[in-house]
Amino acid sequence: MPALVISEIIGNPNADWNGDGEVNERDRGVEVCNWTAATIDFQDDYWLRFNGLASDPFNGIVQAGQCFVVWYDLSGAQFRPMATGGTVDLIGPTDLLQTFTYPPLQPGQCIGRWPDGSASWVFLNRCSPGRSNGYFLTNPTPTATP
Repeated sequence: MPALVISEIIGNPNADWNGDGEVNERDRGVEVCNWTAATIDFQDDYWLRFNGLASDPFNGIVQAGQCFVVWYDLSGAQFRPMATGGTVDLIGPTDLLQTFTYPPLQPGQCIGRWPDGSASWVFLNRCSPGRSNGYFLTNPTPTATP
């Protein structure tokens, strides 16, 4: 069923996923996708929790079919997804919308829904914030030819 969902967890990055020019703990994050047919205006009524510690409330609008990332520490001083695994909760205006507990992740490994929007979770050997979780499954990095 289409919904606003946790889509990908970047818990142990080895690349600059947040685009700040550095590879560090601030490249950790949780992607949330709007798989509804409607635009959602957050109005500070939605947020994430990692092991019970909340992110800042979401503010702004997300269009149908779009995703966004809630970044480690940049989205609230207490929101810090870890490589060792943990529980992520998506909270809505009236209640808990979703919870997902993920296992420890190897360096560069993420976990995400595949196919996008499904209930199935797979390990991703390359993170894909802002793209389909299967982007690098269906578009592998080409091998250089001599």
